[in-house]
Amino acid sequence: MLPVVVVHGGAGHIPKERAELSTIGVKEAARTGYAILQKGGSAMDAVVEAVALMENNPGFNAGIHNTHTSHLND
Repeated sequence: MLPVVVVHGGAGHIPKERAELSTIGVKEAARTGYAILQKGGSAMDAVVEAVALMENNPGFNAGIHNTHTSHLND
């Protein structure tokens, strides 16, 4: 059975200025996670790396780019 990686980049309206960056980020996260699984890595390793990529991508409202808690990151 082949591994499967599903990445969700958020819900709701994505502004046009973030749409391309978000699409690229989701694809990069999914491909990276899949590559880890294909090389024998664990599901945990694949998920951690995929999430880290998305958290570090300004196209997503997550991680260091989270606007809801940005004051906590200063």
